[in-house]
Amino acid sequence: METGILKIKSKTNKKGKTRKNFSFSYNNSQGQYRSLNFEKIPKEQIAKALLEKVEQSGSVTLTVEFEEEGDRILKLREQGKPWDREENQGKSTQPAKKVPSDRFHNPYNFVPALPRDGVRGELGDRTPIGHGCYYENHWSGRIAVKLTTVTPLLIPDAAEMTDNNDHKTYPVRLGADGKPYLPPTSLKGMLRSAYEAVTNSRLSVFEKHDARLAYRMSF
Repeated sequence: METGILKIKSKTNKKGKTRKNFSFSYNNSQGQYRSLNFEKIPKEQIAKALLEKVEQSGSVTLTVEFEEEGDRILKLREQGKPWDREENQGKSTQPAKKVPSDRFHNPYNFVPALPRDGVRGELGDRTPIGHGCYYENHWSGRIAVKLTTVTPLLIPDAAEMTDNNDHKTYPVRLGADGKPYLPPTSLKGMLRSAYEAVTNSRLSVFEKHDARLAYRMSF
């Protein structure tokens, strides 16, 4: 349990309008002095009796006690007074809304693969073919691509990076002809992913993995 000081200063102007200024300070559990805006403390964390006294009193200094949870002030009340709010106050009394299980999917859950017992031929399950060479009786080919940049394109050369006082500088990567060089591998992965998605293909084959990783949904 922590204690603090709540100061209330009440001023009335010539028009008879009263304005109150609040000052709330305390030493936290580490012995550090803290000063907080009393009006920003949630009302459900202030005792009813204390709120009534603050509303009815003029200028006054009160010693208060409370529970501290990080930077949060909980169960603030006048010292020696009981906490007069219900523990479940502020919590919803309505039962949780039930969502049909067939209409909700966690976005981070893997979609289970569909049964493939009856799939045969080229679309059937088999040991994946490597990409290290061309194989007879298997498809191979080329995709010709022309790239036109419509916004500035950065092509850093990581091998020629310089470091000056933890500030890294990357020059433009150049080809044998002295012109900016865009590595084919920068485009290959992007095109491969797009091609596999459009053709509803399997996911990429990775070393030491001879089984499908997941099921690709059709568009």
